[in-house]
Amino acid sequence: MAKTDANKFIDDNKNAIIIAAAIIVLAAAFMFFRDRQQKRDFRLERLDTQMELWEERGPQQRNTKTANDDGKIL
Repeated sequence: MAKTDANKFIDDNKNAIIIAAAIIVLAAAFMFFRDRQQKRDFRLERLDTQMELWEERGPQQRNTKTANDDGKIL
């Protein structure tokens, strides 16, 4: 009878360990995907802010032409 109680105790511990491991794996997966979603939201918000600024100020003008000392444009 002592063996049966010991085996039951070991089986209960194995089940508890399996359940705890499953909870840890699920929590890690949840945190991973939540982090990805937050990064995606942050990028979208940043892009939205950049678009608003671009609409207010217009596109940046790039000066590709430079002048020499003699006034000629290259």
